Parts: sequence; structure tokens; C-alpha cells
Amino acid sequence: MKKTAIIAWGLALLIIVIVFAQVFQSILNLSPDQDVLTQVNAFVFFLVLPSFAVVAALIVSRQPRNVIGWLLYLPGFALLINVEPYIRSFAVLPPNPPLRLVLSAWAQGWGWLLVIFPLFFIPLLFPTGRPPSPRWRWLVYFGIGLCVVFFFLVTFQNTFNMADFGANWSLPNPIGFIPLDEYQGIFFILWGAGLFSMAVLCVASLFVRYRSASLVEREQIKWLLYACVMFAVFYSAAFPFNVVQWNVTNISRFFNLYWAISMIGIPVSIGIAVLRYRLWDIDVLIRRTLIYGALTLTLALVFLGAVTLLQTVFAAV
Repeated sequence: MKKTAIIAWGLALLIIVIVFAQVFQSILNLSPDQDVLTQVNAFVFFLVLPSFAVVAALIVSRQPRNVIGWLLYLPGFALLINVEPYIRSFAVLPPNPPLRLVLSAWAQGWGWLLVIFPLFFIPLLFPTGRPPSPRWRWLVYFGIGLCVVFFFLVTFQNTFNMADFGANWSLPNPIGFIPLDEYQGIFFILWGAGLFSMAVLCVASLFVRYRSASLVEREQIKWLLYACVMFAVFYSAAFPFNVVQWNVTNISRFFNLYWAISMIGIPVSIGIAVLRYRLWDIDVLIRRTLIYGALTLTLALVFLGAVTLLQTVFAAV
């Protein structure tokens, strides 16, 4: 158990060191005209991966056989192959691309799997680290199969297209034989359909588990659902500002800040649920969130109504 705890906290420390090295680099490159709220947003987003790593270490050091703890490490491991800054450093493709550039282009193509698939597997395996029943085990193999297929396609595509990563060039793959058009065509469409199906089924499995769960498991599931709902609410609120780029700068920054905080809430809620720390407080938390949320919404509507009314009155005067 001591060896497991050392490994668990060692992995967490590695992720934390890498994150804060990036924070330090960002501080060096900080623009002097950035306001405080933008800096706070950036710092909170940097805390997301360390929060996953710390919760992962807490779970693995206490319950090493629970897969949930190990899954929480994977988004942090994606930092180890964060090669986008290196790719962006090349304005044009060099005549003789170095091996590091080829490997970076390859890693950039599949590294995001380490972030996406743990988020799918956690609802399926939460909170015990096993599917709700043996009948759901096939979904685990299906998800692993999707990863293997995508890894194969990325590894053997004949061209690495860097347009999505801010580079205005493409890189030939020395071992590739799958045409890029086919990779981005029918193969990717079928794979995307499989990914969407898996996401829906993993979420459905959590509700199936809830129906047949014991009282303790139901409280554990409530914690995860509460965190996911809060994330969905703030993500939905921030999405229009980030995509449509409405000219309401301070409001969008506040929504992004709450969105980042809600992301941190996901690993925290998982840690509370799996370790059963203050497990029964979830009902109080949900009740207070509904009350204060309704009160905040009411006050916001009253404020907007008052501002609109005063603008109309003064315009008439």
C-alpha cells in the first residue's frame, strides 16, 4: 500500500509541476494590457488538471483497485505530449523536417483521446470502478476499440494536416498509407458516430445504475450528477459568448470563470463520492443551490428590468 501511495502522489506531483511550469511560462509572456479578471480566469483554468491529479492520488492511494482513480490521471498525462507550441514555432514546413516535428505532429493527432475517453468511462464505471452489470462490459471494450482504431488511423495517415493547430502547412507521414481524404471522410464519420453512441450509452448506464443502486451508491451518484449539471449550466451560459463573440466582455469573462470553477467541481465531487467524505451533504447542497440560484436569477431579471425601464424613462424625458 505504501508503494502504491508513493506512485500515486508521485504521478500527481509530476502533473502539478508540469502545470505550474506552464503557468510560469504564461506569466513571462503576459501582456501588460490584460486585466485582472482575464488573469484570474487563466489561473483557475490552470488549476483544473492539478485538481484531477490530486483527487486521483487520494483515490489510488486508498483504493488502488478502483479504476476511477487511474482514469483521473489521464487528462493530466495529456500535458506530457503538449506539442502544440513547438508545432506553432514553424511558420513554414522546413525542407528536411526533423524527427521531433514528425513525432509531434503524430502525437498531436491522438493526444486528445487522453482527455475525452476518461470523461466517457467515468460515468460507466462510477463509483465502484466496474460497469453496472456484466451486460454493460461490452461498452468498455467498444470504447477501447474506438481508441485503437483512431490511434491506427492517425499513425498511418499519409499526411499530418496541421491547419487545425494554427500551422499553415501539412507534413508527409513517412510510414503513412491511408489517404488523408479517406481518413477525414467515411472513416472519421463512422468513428464519430461510434463516439457519439458511446457517450450517450455511458451516461445512460449511470441512470440505469441509479435505479438499482443501494442508498449509499445513490448518494454517490448524486454528487457526480450535481457536478455535471453545474458544469453543463455554466458551459451553456459561456458558449454563446465564446462562439458568437458577443461584445459583452465582462459578462463572458465571469461566465468563463464560473465554467472553470465548475470543471474543478467534477473531480472534487468524484473524490467526495468515492471516498464517502460528507456524502450525505449533497441533498443540502442541491437544495441551497436551487434556492440561491433562483434568487440570483430573480435579482438579475429585476436589475435588467429596472435598467431597461430607466433607460426608457430618461430617453422620453
